Amino acid sequence: MGTQKDNRTTGLRSGAAPRLLHPEPRIQYLGALMKNQIRIVLTVAASVFFVQPAAAPAGDRLGASEEEMARLKELNKSDTIAPQSDVELTKLMVGKWTTGRHEYLYKANGTWQMLPTDISTTHGTWRIVNHQLIENTGARTFLEASPRQLVLKNEGGEYPFRYVRIRE
Repeated sequence: MGTQKDNRTTGLRSGAAPRLLHPEPRIQYLGALMKNQIRIVLTVAASVFFVQPAAAPAGDRLGASEEEMARLKELNKSDTIAPQSDVELTKLMVGKWTTGRHEYLYKANGTWQMLPTDISTTHGTWRIVNHQLIENTGARTFLEASPRQLVLKNEGGEYPFRYVRIRE
């Protein structure tokens, strides 16, 4: 009998690992609730980061063909620079863009922000100098630029960075 009482006060069940129990039932409930909330957040995060949209081909989130991906890979190896002036590139940069993973808004006042906007949205400043997009995170050279797509050199990878304009 004494053993059973000891098991209740220590939270031990026969054959079970010890659990830490708080003497206040409300604290126990909050702990269980927090555990459940964390489980939900992790499930949602996993679905957002690891599930690709069905419409995109396996190799590209922006829908480029295999031939286009091969062309972009070769372009990233080259020393090509977009023919537009810095003023023209700046005008092209203003607007809403997607990388296939995130959406961004580049404003004419030299600021950018990730979309959708809320109090914790990633944001920064930008400018274009000598055919390079300069942001808080570094500088990238424009390889190609059109009203529909911007292609920037990726020094650390095989494929260039791409921004595709979001139609309003």
